[in-house]
Amino acid sequence: VLVEGIFDSLSVRSIGLNCIAQMGISTSRYKTIMYGLFSKLVGIPDNDPEGRKVLVNDEWNIPSNGKYFRWVGDPCKDIDNFINSYEEEDVREVLLNAFNSTERIVNCRV
Repeated sequence: VLVEGIFDSLSVRSIGLNCIAQMGISTSRYKTIMYGLFSKLVGIPDNDPEGRKVLVNDEWNIPSNGKYFRWVGDPCKDIDNFINSYEEEDVREVLLNAFNSTERIVNCRV
């Protein structure tokens, strides 16, 4: 899982999933090359205007084997808030379903 910040990353790790932090909204050529090292990658930008822009414009340049997680009908501001708002098993199931999806953008619903 790829998220914006360190606290988001720590929250995802707390439910037993591997996670790295983008450390902000912007990406670089180096980061893009590193993303290609993962067999599967799900990018989860924050649920705010900047995060939605990342999704629409593929601003993180996630490789073709990756996908983005889109917030649908949930007021959570980010994955940290999402994990703290729902049961751990439910969140893990949602994220694992995102990994197994064939869609480039996976809609999140709990």
